[in-house]
Amino acid sequence: MELKVLIVEDDPKIAEIHRHFTEKVDKFSVCGIAENLEDAEKMSALLEPDLILLDLYFPEGLGTDILWRIRARHQATDVILITAAKEIEPLQEAVRGGVFDYILKPVMFPRFREALERFREHHSNLSKKQQRSTKKPLIDYSILTKTQQRENLNIPKESIL
Repeated sequence: MELKVLIVEDDPKIAEIHRHFTEKVDKFSVCGIAENLEDAEKMSALLEPDLILLDLYFPEGLGTDILWRIRARHQATDVILITAAKEIEPLQEAVRGGVFDYILKPVMFPRFREALERFREHHSNLSKKQQRSTKKPLIDYSILTKTQQRENLNIPKESIL
């Protein structure tokens, strides 16, 4: 299964480099490139990517605005922040917003690959856990007492042996 990546970067040349790097990493594909925050908002909601590669600074605002909107709508999308920002405050805000990782520009392929491979492993582990949890019943009725079974199932006392 390929992981869908949305690139959010206002510089077309840098966005193209990120696209090229992404496609060099196994099991990743670029589903879109947004060059501004408005397009990023729409594309993230419509495309539902697994991962967003997000620049921090845009002429119209901060990339963290998109991060907070994604979190507010409980979208199952992770974010890797890619920024030239060396100030600690924007990075701290991004970490509080739940970014998976951040990469400082200029981006070098080995560091980029490392971040995506770690994300792929993380995503795979989550998928395995989710598959296992869907196979297990929410309540193991065999270990409940008859009273607990009746209360949890809302079954009349007489119906439980």
